Amino acid sequence: MRPPDAEPPGTPAAGVPGWQASCRCVGSSFAAWLAWDMADYGLARRWYGSSIKAAHASGDKLLAAYQTGSLAGFDRTSSATRAKSACP
Repeated sequence: MRPPDAEPPGTPAAGVPGWQASCRCVGSSFAAWLAWDMADYGLARRWYGSSIKAAHASGDKLLAAYQTGSLAGFDRTSSATRAKSACP
């Protein structure tokens, strides 16, 4: 029997267990989405960065790619929104 704080089988051995990093990734991504929805673009970018770091720490390449794509979508949409609001 393994102790309750041990990593589940199949997770990376270095640093934070993969499943915990995945949970942090999803939570950070949700916080980024909420900040984006409230038009707080600086905070959204910070949360997306945190989400990408957590995805890499989890060892899940698909999750890391998804979060990087989410950041790219955010950058494209937020820059277009800012450009529209700057025009008279």
